[in-house]
Amino acid sequence: MKKTLIILLLTPLLAIGQYLEKKNYEINRTNIPPKIDGKDDDTCWKTAYQGTYFTCMEPDNGKYLSNQFKTEWKATYDNKAIYFFIKMNDPAPDSILQQFCARDELDGVNSDQISLFINPYNNGQTDFKFSVSAAGIQEDAKLSLNSKDLNWDMVWESKVSIHEEGWNVEFKIPYSALRFPKSKNQTWGLNIIRNIRRYRELYSWNFVDMSKENKAIQTGDLIGLKNIDPPLRLSFMPYFSSYISTYEENINKQYNGGMDLKYGINESFTLDMTLIPDFGQAGFDNQILNLSPFEVRYDEKRAFFNEGTELLEKGGLLYSRRISDNLINATKITGRNQNNLGLGVLN
Repeated sequence: MKKTLIILLLTPLLAIGQYLEKKNYEINRTNIPPKIDGKDDDTCWKTAYQGTYFTCMEPDNGKYLSNQFKTEWKATYDNKAIYFFIKMNDPAPDSILQQFCARDELDGVNSDQISLFINPYNNGQTDFKFSVSAAGIQEDAKLSLNSKDLNWDMVWESKVSIHEEGWNVEFKIPYSALRFPKSKNQTWGLNIIRNIRRYRELYSWNFVDMSKENKAIQTGDLIGLKNIDPPLRLSFMPYFSSYISTYEENINKQYNGGMDLKYGINESFTLDMTLIPDFGQAGFDNQILNLSPFEVRYDEKRAFFNEGTELLEKGGLLYSRRISDNLINATKITGRNQNNLGLGVLN
């Protein structure tokens, strides 16, 4: 009787323990990068370790993914980029949902999806998200505890292939799309989430306890990254725009020109500058009749004031919509170092 009681008491503790333990994946360097074609016939994939065993996030948090939908993945890297190959089994490939949509608009779309959540500083603060749908549509975003920045757009590659066993995705994420510390040996936070859309189910490689608010601290560890250097991050984006409006046969013409600059001060902090910005491409606000004693707070739609400003928005201290559209220039420095010190300056 005592033995039976001890076993019953230990069973839930063992079940909880398997979820609290972080998974590890050891990545190996490749000399020949894979061709991004959605297939695993490259030499580097034959020698890469395989990750598997996904656990349900929603709706049955903690349930293991069945073998019918077995999900396996591999990763490798070189001096320029990190690569992922993910194979997702599906017993009914003809039922894989593949609705088309615009880039960065995968939320709520009827399409199966796979998402990478990468945190190079492994600090539970900021994730870089790279998602691909079964239709091949990309979405990238910068995530913090209380924000999701879809204006964070990077250049990366992916390719989807659908076959008789399910579907595959291959990723190439260049280091220019990430921010990571300058150290010889690195451990990155990583999680992979699969969305089986027709069943409205989400599964993750490292278990995510949905009762906890911060999902970023519940990632696994990507170990084995060695001797990679953050690339120079410098870009100039000049622009020229013109507007023509007519009213009662009166024609009004307007011409604008300016430039945006982005420079990586170091591996942690980024300088953004804009000269004579034109926010004509930003979405307009709906007209609101305000009968309350409080001001209407509109969403920020201007990319310059969205990207990297999550540090400046702590405690609601900054309401960027009060900043005039008639700007001559603006400067911003944002980032977080490997000691978890966050810095945000906006002039």
